[in-house]
Amino acid sequence: MKILGILGLVLGVSGIVEAQEPWRLDDALTTPDWLSVSGETRWRYESLDGQFRAGMGGSDQAFSGRTLIQFDIETALADFTIELQDSRVYLDDSGSALSSSMINTADILQAYARFDVSPLFNGAKADFKVGRMSIDVGSQRFQGRNGFRNTIDAFTGADLSVKDDEGGQWRAFLAVPVARQPADFTGLQDNQHAFDEENWNQQVFGLHYTRPEAFGASALELFVFGLTEQEKADRRLYTPGFRVVKAPKVGEWDWDLEVAVQVGEREDRDVRAATLHGGLGYSWDHAWRPRLALEYEYASGNDPDTADFERYDPLYGLRRTDFGQTGISGPLRRANVSAPGVRLTVKNGPLDGRLVWKAASLAANQDAWAGAGVVDPAGASGRFIGHHFDTRWRYWAIKDQVRLEVGGAWFIRGRFGEEAPNANDAGDSLYGYGMVTVSF
Repeated sequence: MKILGILGLVLGVSGIVEAQEPWRLDDALTTPDWLSVSGETRWRYESLDGQFRAGMGGSDQAFSGRTLIQFDIETALADFTIELQDSRVYLDDSGSALSSSMINTADILQAYARFDVSPLFNGAKADFKVGRMSIDVGSQRFQGRNGFRNTIDAFTGADLSVKDDEGGQWRAFLAVPVARQPADFTGLQDNQHAFDEENWNQQVFGLHYTRPEAFGASALELFVFGLTEQEKADRRLYTPGFRVVKAPKVGEWDWDLEVAVQVGEREDRDVRAATLHGGLGYSWDHAWRPRLALEYEYASGNDPDTADFERYDPLYGLRRTDFGQTGISGPLRRANVSAPGVRLTVKNGPLDGRLVWKAASLAANQDAWAGAGVVDPAGASGRFIGHHFDTRWRYWAIKDQVRLEVGGAWFIRGRFGEEAPNANDAGDSLYGYGMVTVSF
């Protein structure tokens, strides 16, 4: 199996690095005080045996690389940031599910100016950014900067952050997403270059407030995110909600409850949808710092027999932390899903790892399994999608410079995953990857 070669990739790299102080490009270039240059390059081999997507079968593989280089410039008027991104995929199979979420060659990810506008807010610390940027807010379940994915979402617009004297923080942003190019399969398969373009037919916005220690050691977050689109899905979505979270601490319980509803219009239908994340964990005082948590993920699905549109739209939120591996895998996502689970995490010095299990069902049995495009319009195949077992292990070979990572997932199909009319016959899915990230 291809997966057996993954450990060799990572262990081979670990054998040629030695513990030392991290090397930085900025120091090597001896840049002036007003200029800072930094970046990272990341390379990952991944393999999937047992394709779960409708209309596809067999196995898949990919060797992907992502390089980021960032320039930060300080002036008396404003600070400027320019970040370049180059994301490519090699060794993919002829039937790979390639998309612009994997490939984006040699383009501008960020190019914005940041102004200190504190005098406009009675001395509260306030920053205003305008230009092209990535936007990362709160839990990242609604709006986040991609981590594991081979490309990163960019937006063009404005972002205001204000932090008051009591530690509370406001975020407000309004932007249009940047459409990555090329978008055609042939162009993607050949790693062709085309400059990204703003999608002026879609707008996103958000208002987010965080109050630390609002309830003892628990923080409170209040928010509303919005998305409007004039073409394709013709969406006008508004997603208000709240989050109460207590960070993990040795010898204590922690929790994370985030709830949101989604209203608006989609294709001339009223939207009535909802999502929920719940987690309750405990951390032990041990050298490995083990933490065990019970979790639950929910996102509503659509009932075609009702007048309202009820499938939750995940907006630009991230999903790997809650739902497991993505890349060429990723059977679960925040749409039409109900998934209880258990999570175990450990950390000892430069090594950390996690083990996660989720038992996923459809929230609405006549709507699609969003991660695979599998659907039974009659609702006769039950609800249970399957069991998803996920693991990830990371090791700092050189602290803050070279990080090695291996991981994988095992997806065991349930009744719906096997019996739905357009489900393929590839069986259960086994996914694995090895990854090296070098920061400079």
